[in-house]
This record gives sequence, structure tokens and C-alpha cells, in this order.
Amino acid sequence: AFLAGLDPASLGVHRFNPYRKLARTGVPTIAVFLQRLGYRTVCVHPYFASFYMRDEVFPLLGFDEFIDIESFKDVEKTGPYIGDVALAEKVCAVLKESSSQPIFVFVISMENHGPLHLEKAHGNDLAQLYSSLPPRGCEDLTIYLRHLGQADRMVAMLRDQLQALPGPGWLCWYGDHVPIMPKVYAETAVPDGKTDYFIWQKGESPGPGSRVDIKIEDLGGLLLRKMGLLSAM
Repeated sequence: AFLAGLDPASLGVHRFNPYRKLARTGVPTIAVFLQRLGYRTVCVHPYFASFYMRDEVFPLLGFDEFIDIESFKDVEKTGPYIGDVALAEKVCAVLKESSSQPIFVFVISMENHGPLHLEKAHGNDLAQLYSSLPPRGCEDLTIYLRHLGQADRMVAMLRDQLQALPGPGWLCWYGDHVPIMPKVYAETAVPDGKTDYFIWQKGESPGPGSRVDIKIEDLGGLLLRKMGLLSAM
């Protein structure tokens, strides 16, 4: 939805796995658009490229290179997966190694993927993560919050790296779905399914920014418009 601007509802049953049929034929995407403008396009995903046939599909979606878990062989995992800090270090290295050619890096993180119940809370998690004790049955929330702190570190690392590089830079960050925590929601409340996102421009003056509620299939177009690469419709 983000890359191709396709409304998930319009895909019918294929929205549950768009790679299986629709994407394999090749569809217009942000990566294709930027590729034609002279960008190098890279996907970084610290998992197996063959999962969901991404190794076959992503070249069709406009990516020049796919960096998968093979590039993280010597990295210690954070829980069951490669952590966000290690992922940020890899992305920063890709950015630093880039030439004068503009680059688009699409990153798919794994640390907070879940299932969260595969992990156990650490002894000091409650004191560090909560201002008051959570209800019973919220162990998954504790795990989620701990990993969320690592995601915060990743954002800061990417921001600092973009600041250090010459030329313009943009960072777009979004969650693809709310965390899967049925026991937690039974004790608290069921979320509405919305997730947060932000678009940050290098050199932008600090401030509260502005809020725009938007569908995921429209977020990529918004990013390109803010970059000055796509005219307002």
C-alpha cells in the first residue's frame, strides 16, 4: 500500500498476500518512480529475502538491491530477531557509502514483530517502562514497550546520520499495524487500528509540526510532494 499507493480493500483477497499474484506482474511504485529519476533504490530487511518471495518480487517493484539477514550473520539478536539498533547501523552504513547518486532506502524492521509472548520481561522492565503498574496479563505490552525504546534509538540514529551527510535528506516512518496483543486489549481497550507516522526533513526547524490523518496508500504520495518530486493533485 505504501509503495504502490494501492487501497488494500481494492485488492480483494490478494490484500492478505499481494506478493503472490499482483506484485509479481510488476506495479508502479515509489521505487520505480525514483529509479527513473536517477535514484539508487535499496531495501533493507533483516530477515530471509525468500520469505513471501520478496527476493523475486522486490526487483519487480523497482529495487536495485535487497539487503537481507545474510548481511547480519555476525549480529547478536535482540529477542528472536535482529534488533533495530543493528538495523539502524546497517542503514547508516548504506547511507554513508552512497555516492553522489541520490538514494532511496526502504527499511522493514523486525525487532518488535512478535509474537511477543515468545519473550519474557526483564527484572527491571516494570520500573523502567511504567509510571504505575499495569494490569495483570499485560506481559506482552511490557515486551512491546521495551522494544519500542529501541525503535526510538533507531530513529535518532537515522536522523543523526542524515544530518551528517551532505545534501537534502528525508525520513518517513510508519507502523504497518497495531501490535497483536489480545490479552492486553482484554484488560485495557481494543485499539482502533490506526498507527502513527511522521515525515521529517533534514534541516527543518524544531517545532510541533502539523498533524494530517492519512491512509497508508496516500502516504508515499505525500512524501514525494513534500520532497518536491510530485505535483499536488
